[in-house]
This record gives sequence, structure tokens and C-alpha cells, in this order.
Amino acid sequence: SLLGAMAIAGVATADLTQQQLLFGIAVRGAGLMAGTVGQIALAVTLYPAAARTTGIGCSAAVGRIGSILGPAVGGLLLALDRPPRDIVLTACIPVLMAVLIIAALDFYQRKQA
Repeated sequence: SLLGAMAIAGVATADLTQQQLLFGIAVRGAGLMAGTVGQIALAVTLYPAAARTTGIGCSAAVGRIGSILGPAVGGLLLALDRPPRDIVLTACIPVLMAVLIIAALDFYQRKQA
């Protein structure tokens, strides 16, 4: 996920050729998809067996909420005449929040062990 956030920031702020832009978008997609798959694997380790299915379902539902809110926030930013660079950089916020939460969960799990 951190790789995805870095790629988003790079695509938004750098002066890229078309090939570099396409590569940056591909890296962004790979980084974010790895985070999505990793989120499911992390959920399996966090929840006890009795609550695992519910926990994974709830975590997937939260992700779906982000899929709805993201375009709505993007549309709001467009309506407010924000520059495209700012709109793209806004996508880094939830990704970085997820990275921080994962780091905190990892720290908490190691402390419990």
C-alpha cells in the first residue's frame, strides 16, 4: 500500500512522459491491489476463529464504503474547482491511513506476543 501511495504522489507531482505515467499508474495499481489482498490475509490473523468470517466480511464492507465515498469526494473536489493534482493527491490520504493502521496493528500484535 505504501508503494501505491508513493506512486500516486509521483504521478500527481512529477512531469512525466506518457510511458512514465502509464508505468506509474501500473505501479499504483499493483501497490494498492497488494494492500487489498494483504488486508484479507491480515484479517485472518487478527480475528479469532469464531469471529473470522464476520470480521473479514466487515473489513471488506468498509472497503466498499471507500469505493463509494472516493468518487463522491473526487466529484466534490471537481465541483470546488480544485486542480487535478490536488484531487489525485487526496487519494493518498486513505492509503496512508491504512498503512499507519496496519503498522499499529503489527506493533500491537508483537507487543501481545
